[in-house]
Amino acid sequence: MTDCIFDFNQMRLVLTVIISTISLILAIRVYRVFHRREIQKKQIELVIELIENFQRKEVWIRWIKSEEASSGYTSLFSGDFISIAKNLEKQDLDQFGAKYVYYSEESLQRFNLEKFLYNPILPSLIAKALKKCFPNRTTFSKSSEKNQDLIFIDESRTLDAKELAENYPDEPQEYFGTNGVTLYQLIDGLNDFRNQTSKWFKKQGISKLNIYWTEKTTTNIW
Repeated sequence: MTDCIFDFNQMRLVLTVIISTISLILAIRVYRVFHRREIQKKQIELVIELIENFQRKEVWIRWIKSEEASSGYTSLFSGDFISIAKNLEKQDLDQFGAKYVYYSEESLQRFNLEKFLYNPILPSLIAKALKKCFPNRTTFSKSSEKNQDLIFIDESRTLDAKELAENYPDEPQEYFGTNGVTLYQLIDGLNDFRNQTSKWFKKQGISKLNIYWTEKTTTNIW
């Protein structure tokens, strides 16, 4: 009889240990799933914010050439930043692709790149594609320098005369910023960024977003 009681107590102890172990394993798995979902949620919010920064404001792309005696520019594109890759004319890319890309201070502030480029939760393939477009920290040069031959990206503005005078005086911008990328490299990076972002959203089961990196004169919803 004593042996039966002893065996029963041992069995109960073993069952208790097993149940406690299973409960601990389940708790750890639930904890991991919860935190993985929290990270995924933050990643989605971050990627959407990045895309919003790029498509919220249209940009204007120009080729600028200035020499001692004269200066001028050629307008190449106007639209949201990512659409440059799909809408830039082939002949323009062939002609100007090897020239370095510069940005206005205002457009770089709008993109707020450092928030995304160095954020550890930005999905790695998206971050890698983004770094093709902006591989280095921005360096600045004076816009008044002569003998310039560059691609310049600035915000496109549609203001009436009063708003233009109040917000954007006639004084030229003092500095241009660059990341050491040519127009060819920028286009390659933008194409990769668009493809990687599209694949990532599909992997998350997200579709029908108001993202319009489109062909000319069309509007697509992913």
